[in-house]
Formats: sequence, structure tokens, C-alpha cells
Amino acid sequence: MPLPEEKNPYLRKFGFRASSIPTAPNPALRMAVVIPCFDESDMTGCLESLWACEPPDCAVEVMVVVNDSEKVSPSARERNTETLKELAAWQVR
Repeated sequence: MPLPEEKNPYLRKFGFRASSIPTAPNPALRMAVVIPCFDESDMTGCLESLWACEPPDCAVEVMVVVNDSEKVSPSARERNTETLKELAAWQVR
């Protein structure tokens, strides 16, 4: 069982914001897919491709990590913002 955020030494040292994942993972989770995303134009297409695959015989969680920085170009920041909106809409369908 993972440590709570306040007791995790890594997060105490390097964490600078609260978790953005509101729920605990499924206890039956056996596979996690993490997709890094920066200035991408078709992240929902990537998710659609994964959705079309034959599902494995276990619980799976897919996380898209939209990266950004203080030095990002305005166009990349705008695309990341649009990607977040598209992902939110895709998630609730």
C-alpha cells in the first residue's frame, strides 16, 4: 500500500502541489499506461487507438500527463490547454 502524500519522503522533498488524481486506483489494477504529452495535436486519437484494442484480462488505468513549463512558447501552451479540454470531453463520453 503506498504511503499517504504527507508521509511520502519524495513528495515532501520535491512535491509542490496537491495530487490532481481525486480517487484511489482500482484495487484490482494490474496495468498502468502513462502517456506523456507536450504540444500534441491529436491526443484523443491516441486514446481512441488504445480504446479499440482488445482489453487485457485485468484492470487497466491510462494516465495522460500534459507537460508544461515556465519557458514554454505561447503556441505550445495554447495547444496544451486545448489538449486538456479535449481530454476532459473525451473522458466523460
